[in-house]
Amino acid sequence: TLQYSDQFVPVSGCVECEENEHPWLVTCWVYAVSGILILPFWGIVLLIWSKLQLDHWLENSIGRLNVELRQSLSADINTESVADREGAQLLERVEGAVTRLSSFVVEHQESFKRVWNHECKFMISAATVFLWVSCVLAILITAGMFWLFLQNHMAGQHR
Repeated sequence: TLQYSDQFVPVSGCVECEENEHPWLVTCWVYAVSGILILPFWGIVLLIWSKLQLDHWLENSIGRLNVELRQSLSADINTESVADREGAQLLERVEGAVTRLSSFVVEHQESFKRVWNHECKFMISAATVFLWVSCVLAILITAGMFWLFLQNHMAGQHR
């Protein structure tokens, strides 16, 4: 939350104050406060959107893996007969199932890389930048408001 004491907020009615001599300070303050309120919100929106994209990919991948695994296991059970129990034929079927499953895994790794690079990578990077910019703006606002307070309230030999 934003909590500022009245002494640290730019005032428009003060004739001798710095913000009256330099009106751009108030404009910068307004934009900085807007930034620290808006940027984290959009960062969270980008992160949630990335999570939804990855959840969608994961749901599809697990569903397809489940179907592929059931087909591999059911094909082995349905085609097994007493005559097929020879080691060479069993080895062929097992190698075929392993090949299908390994190509399935490679296909889904590429699919994940495609989803990450085209949809999520930019959003995660932008959310990180939004977070850091918001932090820097908050520090700058605090430093600027303290400087403004000192400029407006210091008197005598310290001025």
